Amino acid sequence: AGGAARPPLEKAPCSTYPRLALEDLFVVVADTAWKGKRSKELEERIVSLLSQALGKPGWEVFVKLDEIISKLAARADARLAWQGRYPI
Repeated sequence: AGGAARPPLEKAPCSTYPRLALEDLFVVVADTAWKGKRSKELEERIVSLLSQALGKPGWEVFVKLDEIISKLAARADARLAWQGRYPI
C-alpha cells in the first residue's frame, strides 16, 4: 500500500484534490452535506466548473447548488442520530 492517507473528506479543502473530476466533487459535496457540513472552497469549485460547462452565470448555478446542499444538510442531525443507533 504505502503513501499518505487522505484526510476525512469533510475536513479536506478542495485544493487537496486539485484534479478531481466534477462527478467526484459531487460525491465529496454530497457526503459533506449529508453530515450537515459545508465547504465554501469545494462549493465554489463546483460552481465554477458547472457554470463553465453549462454556460450559465456563477450566481445562478450557486443559487441552485445552495438550495440542493441546504436540503441535504437540513436533516443531518436526525440522520446521524439514527445511524448512531446502529453501530457496525
